[in-house]
Amino acid sequence: MKVIRIVLTLLLVAIAVQAFGLSGIAEGPVGTWVSGIQVQNQSSTTANITIEFRWAQNSATPGAWAHTISDSIPGNKSKTYYLPNITGFPENFVGSAVVSSDQPVAAILNTSKVAAGTTADPKRIGSASGVLDPATTVYAPYLRKNYSGRNSYIAVQNTSTVAATVSITYRDNTGAVVSAATQTATLSPTTTMIFYQDSNAGLPNGFFGSAVVTGSQPLAVVVNNANDGTSWSRSQFESYNGLIQGATKLWVPKITANFSGYNTGLTIQNVGTAAATMQLVSTYGNLTSPAIQPGAAWSIYLPSAFPSASTAGSATVTSSQPMVGVVTENKQEKGYGVVWSMIPDGTGTVTVLFPKFDRNSSGYNGGIQIQNIGSAPTRMQVTFSGGNLVTDLTPPASGYIAAGSSWTLYGPNVSGLPDGFFGSVTVVSLDGQPIAGVYTSKNDNATAMGDYYSAYNGIQKGTP
Repeated sequence: MKVIRIVLTLLLVAIAVQAFGLSGIAEGPVGTWVSGIQVQNQSSTTANITIEFRWAQNSATPGAWAHTISDSIPGNKSKTYYLPNITGFPENFVGSAVVSSDQPVAAILNTSKVAAGTTADPKRIGSASGVLDPATTVYAPYLRKNYSGRNSYIAVQNTSTVAATVSITYRDNTGAVVSAATQTATLSPTTTMIFYQDSNAGLPNGFFGSAVVTGSQPLAVVVNNANDGTSWSRSQFESYNGLIQGATKLWVPKITANFSGYNTGLTIQNVGTAAATMQLVSTYGNLTSPAIQPGAAWSIYLPSAFPSASTAGSATVTSSQPMVGVVTENKQEKGYGVVWSMIPDGTGTVTVLFPKFDRNSSGYNGGIQIQNIGSAPTRMQVTFSGGNLVTDLTPPASGYIAAGSSWTLYGPNVSGLPDGFFGSVTVVSLDGQPIAGVYTSKNDNATAMGDYYSAYNGIQKGTP
């Protein structure tokens, strides 16, 4: 029996930052934080899974076993594990998990602040995907230290069964190495260490730049960015997965500019060895970068670059050198903010999985944007599973989606999908073209204040 393993890099359960004598955003944003996990069975056969949790290395009980969940998930369905509701799970947990299964599975994690969602106590939430393919070199292209109130922290997990030496090299926005900020550590097997940029004395205040995380063993990395949270309009909390593969072409399934208050920024880092010229081709128009030095990034705020734009769309970025990129999206009047990853060319598949999807579930509604990253048109077929559905729901397929274009599906607009749905989605490219996508979710309650907006990359279904 082949065992599939997925790494979940940073999990929190009723962790009250103030309890550790910390102030402000130092050592992570203030508040009581919790995590939930959604695991989706990719196969039609029941999956028997085990989720093993370990304390972080810089916690009170470094690397120690914390809890184990054993469960089964019916074929093509998903299950949610909200950690504070699990009997026997330790409070004040900070750490990581490994999901093991006898069938292919996909997983995401959500981290949120326990909050009333009011102006005085705004909500904060972020999402990231479980890691199927750890690597010895991982890129974090979007980092901050006391930059307009924003700070970030990097969670690094050693996914192997032996100790790993880890090094983090930082670069500023020009691509110059910040030598004084370099960090090294030894991580015990399967454990996580958290590196807080605002605690790194070698990084200057106002730092905005990137990092490369390297290890002697394969690593999984999640980055969290947080505004200072001093008001609901500054409550943005954003999670994204570290990037493991550079490419000379990146796909961007969703962009926005002046679209119902939503706006997108792009950060594209040159991870090659020579200066790069990059080109953006988008729904709004095209742009060409100046020379981007190795390690430096090209940053584009789309409403400024295309002030007449007022829609959602898609894009591609090409470069003379390999690059990695992230997408930021915000809605300032709601305090929303998310970060997700651009998709490297060559990594698309004909099936994309979304372990979590909402339709009017506790006020949350989700949507997916699926981009045809092939060379010919394709139709897309969606299947909704689990939740409050008695049987799977498969609406009519889309029309033909042109190469490079995206198709959008918003939960409340799906005929036959009941209110209260909280389940999973599978998207298939019917004409064999590779596709990729992103999921976003928001709370439509008019009185919900704070960052109720989250996003994660769709998970490419391959052959484990």
